Amino acid sequence: MKPTQVWKNKGLQVAMWQTNNGGYSFSINKRYKDKKTEEWKDSKYFWKDDLTMLIELLQQAVTYDANKTAHEEARGPIRQPAQPKYELTQEEIDDIPF
Repeated sequence: MKPTQVWKNKGLQVAMWQTNNGGYSFSINKRYKDKKTEEWKDSKYFWKDDLTMLIELLQQAVTYDANKTAHEEARGPIRQPAQPKYELTQEEIDDIPF
């Protein structure tokens, strides 16, 4: 599965993924080349300088998402969530212990 959109800069990446319910989620990744092994690796740690660039990438993602969502809403109605297959009766609801 491929992301819907990707923003990259200096080993940092923010990716936008379409979810099953028609929304979007985002992932953050950092890749670097290990100086000893010369292999590319992923990291969940960021340097202070990375954070400034990451903020810029996240702002681009948020702006893109807001524009994309507004565009999709203008094209047609928002899909409603699926209805549950089984509905509880009032008696069953009253028996729920909370």
